[in-house]
Amino acid sequence: MKQNLILLTLASLTTIISCTDEDPVDVQDNSPEACFDITPDVGKVGEDIQFTNCSKNATHFVWTFGDGDFSTEREPRHVYRQKGSYEIRLLVGDDKNSDGILDVLDDPDSIFQTIEISQNHLAVELTIYSSSGWTPENPDLSVVPNATIFLYKNHTTSFDLGEPDYTFTSNENGKIIFYDEEVEAECFMVKKGDESNIVNGYLIEGVFQTLEEVNSSAFQNGAEVGGHKYVDLNADGVITESDQTPCQLISISPNETFKRDVIIGK
Repeated sequence: MKQNLILLTLASLTTIISCTDEDPVDVQDNSPEACFDITPDVGKVGEDIQFTNCSKNATHFVWTFGDGDFSTEREPRHVYRQKGSYEIRLLVGDDKNSDGILDVLDDPDSIFQTIEISQNHLAVELTIYSSSGWTPENPDLSVVPNATIFLYKNHTTSFDLGEPDYTFTSNENGKIIFYDEEVEAECFMVKKGDESNIVNGYLIEGVFQTLEEVNSSAFQNGAEVGGHKYVDLNADGVITESDQTPCQLISISPNETFKRDVIIGK
């Protein structure tokens, strides 16, 4: 009897120990988790801001953009109409009534980020044209996509400009556009292949369309219809070496747009 009691006690202890040593049950957390990214993270007035949703365990989303507007899309876009600092808040969860109203989301989670929106002033708009295809029968110059503009912070009379401080590329409509605070520059060159707005040191103003235009313009040797018309920089009525320049001057102002047609040729 005593031996049986000992064996029973040992069995009970073994059961207790084995129950105690069992691994804890891994309970999966399915609670909503709010998460989003902003592109770009610093925006401009009138620019599309894209919100990328990386939330988990949620089926409904409510965005507030800090300017009075809201959205229930998963990944909305938003445009701000005034400069300033805005707090974007995302509330995520399950919606009891499928109406996207803030106070009926089940066990919601929220997160917020702040975005700075600056004034979207158009500082520079250049349209690049090529003189290479000009003929009397086809006098319209063609726009040049994928031309490169090289911008330099300091204007110099030296033709050795060194490395540019900025570069931009013209779009499919031949335009090079950038906004204030993007660049600080005093002069530029535009190139594509062997064409440039500066030819042999002279800045191209256009193409001589008629003989009358040749005769009424500043005198330059070899001028002819269809040839390059160069800028008379010193305004003395004659194109000479004193009119040569390493680059074209540019004026970037917070209150004005520097808008020019730029002719490139070879």
